[in-house]
Amino acid sequence: MKKIILALTLLVTTVAFSQNNLFDNISEKDQYQEYTKAWDKEGDGTYKISEKRFVVNFKIKHLSTGEGYSIAAVVAEGAKKGKKGGGYNVIDGYYECSGYPYESVIRHKYKKDGIVVIGDYVFVLDEISKDGTSFKFIDDIYVKIKGGKTTGKKKKKSFFQRLKEAKNKSKKNPDYGPEHKALQSKNLKKLITNYLVAMKAKQNTRTAKEKQGDKNILAAKNKGEQDIKRYNDSIKATPEYKDLQRRKRLNEANYQGAKAKNTVTLRNNSSRTIYVGRSGSRNPGTKISAGGTASWSCDRDAYIQTISSNGAYKSSNKRVYRKNSGCGKTISIN
Repeated sequence: MKKIILALTLLVTTVAFSQNNLFDNISEKDQYQEYTKAWDKEGDGTYKISEKRFVVNFKIKHLSTGEGYSIAAVVAEGAKKGKKGGGYNVIDGYYECSGYPYESVIRHKYKKDGIVVIGDYVFVLDEISKDGTSFKFIDDIYVKIKGGKTTGKKKKKSFFQRLKEAKNKSKKNPDYGPEHKALQSKNLKKLITNYLVAMKAKQNTRTAKEKQGDKNILAAKNKGEQDIKRYNDSIKATPEYKDLQRRKRLNEANYQGAKAKNTVTLRNNSSRTIYVGRSGSRNPGTKISAGGTASWSCDRDAYIQTISSNGAYKSSNKRVYRKNSGCGKTISIN
């Protein structure tokens, strides 16, 4: 498979990327819920969205000059976990992307399908115009899952929760949650079109330096594997590239150092799993397995939580950490 190549000029430190371009909008840290059906029955711009399918993570690849060139959806859970559910690569194949650093859409040269990312939503579109400012259909939609990842051990549901879900499944309009409900209330035709038109305006006013991004992508497209590796190795040996990596490591170290000053590590030395929470909190707190550790905000008191027979959480009077007494340290709980 053809892989990454760098452009003829190293511009990583000089190219300014907009916060709302295609590759900056999408998240690799968060998970997204996929819906495979969207239709505008009344033609008013609002879509009925259904056929909930996979939870996915997106994997993104960039040239070392900074330009994104590949987006792939990877199934995050279930029997098909790890399976690649869809991919768009503008270096290897017929997909195209231009207008860097204000790129807004990846579009297939012949099929005219492609992908757009706006805020918490990833849209797979069809019949995208050549100039990338309009489309006819929405095929798939991925909605960012709020509140963290969904993978892992699932909490056992009560009889009434299971009954409610069974009823929802039998309805013509199942309840897919608040993110889905919010999406269906939006005029997606207007949302997507306005975004594409606004980004096209930015692309049309680019400087000569900004237009170098498109040249970097074209220089990388469809190069042989050995040519790619040879060129990448030569660039990575330059003082400029090594200095960039050094500064990245320094920034990460500074960030981790600052983060450590604001947290305390709680170590559970007991033989049982415990939960800690704020005073008076009835929400599930931070879980710490026997012999394990967990991070806690150093400016908050931490109390052992008790769990009643009906599964309710409640903070006890046993305080195991006093606020601002152990920032950056490890505190043992016996």
